[in-house]
Amino acid sequence: MNAPLTIDDDFPAERELVIERMFDAPREKVYRAWTEPMLVKQWFAPLPWTTSGAALDVRPGGRNEIVMRDPDGKDYPSAGVLRQKTAARHYVMEHDNPNDFDRFARRSIASVQGY
Repeated sequence: MNAPLTIDDDFPAERELVIERMFDAPREKVYRAWTEPMLVKQWFAPLPWTTSGAALDVRPGGRNEIVMRDPDGKDYPSAGVLRQKTAARHYVMEHDNPNDFDRFARRSIASVQGY
């Protein structure tokens, strides 16, 4: 796997995609959905794919690996690092997907914020 990109890397603005979603749910439940492996496995992959594995170290600097499985049984691992965490209010996870060839497409950042 290539070296993971850092949160400070300079990415071209035209390659940035921001998706924002508000959930009508207690922030503690949303936080748990992102930080508990058994819950991550229930929702992370889009159907008909599944999440075959989730190992999460939810301490700042902690490593994680999430594995999505396609309908033919092929696994797609994605490694990440927890960048920031403030209880159940703020959680920033950076993922580096070794299956993407374009270094700008490989990196994704999920930021969960509670209000």
